[in-house]
Amino acid sequence: MTAIRGCFVLFIISLSFFLFSCREAEMIAYDLYHWDDYLFGDPGTSQRGQRTRRTQAGRDPYDIPDIFTDEERHAVRLLNDIREQQGLAPLRFNAGSALQKAALTRAREISESFSHTRPDGSDCSSVLAEFGLSFRSTGENIACGKDIGPERVTKMWRTSSGHYRNMVEPTYKEVGLAAYRGKGGRVYWVQIFLTR
Repeated sequence: MTAIRGCFVLFIISLSFFLFSCREAEMIAYDLYHWDDYLFGDPGTSQRGQRTRRTQAGRDPYDIPDIFTDEERHAVRLLNDIREQQGLAPLRFNAGSALQKAALTRAREISESFSHTRPDGSDCSSVLAEFGLSFRSTGENIACGKDIGPERVTKMWRTSSGHYRNMVEPTYKEVGLAAYRGKGGRVYWVQIFLTR
């Protein structure tokens, strides 16, 4: 089923790039990605199913510079504004935390392979164990696009039922939120929600 799903989405995205301008195709691809979440369920949520992943020899997983701190903080404020409107507690955010570094790791990974599955084939939640984090529940939202800033990415997530559900999940207490600028001006965004 996963192979059929992936082929179908890739076919539609390719067709949209052929028929429309890049900007229109990008929005169609975005809409299809969210339609895909609705139709097949959001694979970015995990309950206790964490797997471990070994780090590469000699690599310190905590040595990751944070280059978009102002944008990330603004995106967290927007996220917590949405939660406040729903009568929910704000999510804790610490720019230097292991959770934030895990989010930046995932943002870099989705620049290689835009998926809730990591490039090594493991579940997205396995990044948490890599940074020494345990959890009771976790969720992940991802997005990408050319020069997408905090307001636009928050709006994209808010208008998608699966992503919005992660944003307003009352049991989540913390968030790691990262943006990574890839090739061609594309920005890759990740929200990792956590309950310990």
